[in-house]
Amino acid sequence: MSNPPNNGNIERLLWQRVPNDIEGKKVDIQELSIFFPENDTFYGVQLIKSERKYNIYGRKQRNSEYAEFIAYWCMACKNLVGGAPKIIDASDHGGYSTYCRVCNTILQEYSSL
Repeated sequence: MSNPPNNGNIERLLWQRVPNDIEGKKVDIQELSIFFPENDTFYGVQLIKSERKYNIYGRKQRNSEYAEFIAYWCMACKNLVGGAPKIIDASDHGGYSTYCRVCNTILQEYSSL
């Protein structure tokens, strides 16, 4: 049995759709909290995951392991950016790369090779 292709489709599914007002734009935690408030289903906005070049912010679901990703902190430009990073599939090797939407730094590269 072969492995499924390692393209950006799975990565895209991890990210919650955010309002156009903040997608790809510099934001702060307070602004994210207005659009994504704490409620009966989710905790408030918090750090969800740390990567080498960026951190992912979102909300964790109460009584569950599920978390929705809603923003990332780019360590290169030192900005919190609303929405998912730019995800570009690499057709030559079946992988994909993620880029900061503010400074265009490569945040992570994935390969299926």
